Amino acid sequence: MPLRSLRLKVKRRMLHSLSTSRFRRHVSEVRAIGEWQAQDVKLLQSLSSLTRLELAINAASVESLLLAPFTRPGSPVRDLLFPFRLPLALTHLSLRIPSNSSQLAQQTLLKVLAWCVHLVRLELTLANSPAVDLSFLQWIPNLSSFTLAGIELKSEHITAIRQLPLTELSVSSHEWEVEELSQLLQPPSRLRLRKFDLSSTSAGEEELQALLPLADKLKVLEPYYLDSACFSLLPRFRALRRLALGWEDELSEEEPEEIIAALLQHLPSCTSLIELRLCGLDFSGSQLQQLLQSLPQLETLELSSCSLADPTQLRYGLALKTLTLVECGLPPDTLSTLQQLPALTSLTLNEAFDPPIDESILEQLTFPSPLFPNLTFLTVSQLITKS
Repeated sequence: MPLRSLRLKVKRRMLHSLSTSRFRRHVSEVRAIGEWQAQDVKLLQSLSSLTRLELAINAASVESLLLAPFTRPGSPVRDLLFPFRLPLALTHLSLRIPSNSSQLAQQTLLKVLAWCVHLVRLELTLANSPAVDLSFLQWIPNLSSFTLAGIELKSEHITAIRQLPLTELSVSSHEWEVEELSQLLQPPSRLRLRKFDLSSTSAGEEELQALLPLADKLKVLEPYYLDSACFSLLPRFRALRRLALGWEDELSEEEPEEIIAALLQHLPSCTSLIELRLCGLDFSGSQLQQLLQSLPQLETLELSSCSLADPTQLRYGLALKTLTLVECGLPPDTLSTLQQLPALTSLTLNEAFDPPIDESILEQLTFPSPLFPNLTFLTVSQLITKS
């Protein structure tokens, strides 16, 4: 069978051998180990099939490379202008620029990215600088997924981002303000976001209203905090398939009841929802049963730091394929309830039981498990206590 592609983790010392190997034309993915010198990356030009690259660039080497061509007579004009280049066939790139990088080195690297015109996914970690210029993005016409970290987002950055036909956007650790969301999404924005990272944003009614231009497109909604007063807006996001909500220590004594009541009232209208992740809620009475019965299409459920008054109500998740339970204080006999789930293929139990399950049972919960013969994935972890 002919070799079609290779995915490799590569250290710097392996680069020369790789670039001259007869297998080089088959290498499609490279994950760089450690920090590479800028001149090392030139060797990747010989990998004609390389489409995916993950690497970190040594900042000082970039600056030395920028000056080097001017000391070499006869250097080609393209090397004088762009002494550092990435493989042009790249479609997926994860690039980390260390925090000690100068503004010159950082901006040069960003300009080089404009030549990677085939990129569809870009993950960029920058040295935080007040003068970061994202205008190079306009030269990457097919970019659909953009992840940005290590930057304080400003209005000019939002202007550059909204001109892209992105379907996925993540700005790490950024709490989006209402005005920023409006600037980002109001016409004539070209964004077609199906996934928008709001994991650092506390979303109230104004924030959710600002997201309504995405109502027919957004498939994933994962805010850091969602006010129960705006749950009535959730059914307007008709394409929503995954919803993650977490509160942990943010709630007063009365708020969990209000949140669960709002979930029971409005989530049944989210008819496309197949994945639900909840953190920090206490389900009393028959609330869990009502929730699962109101979402008969639900395929994935994750409960983290949630208290279940009656864990046997999990049996009403008849369509559940993936179940994750983390620190839920479940009694060990909950395992018999989980065995009744007819569609379950993936199960994760992370310190889910209190008291911990017996070691003899734990031994039977290694994959493949005789207790769950239909699972294709199983992981169980719990704290080991010494008597």
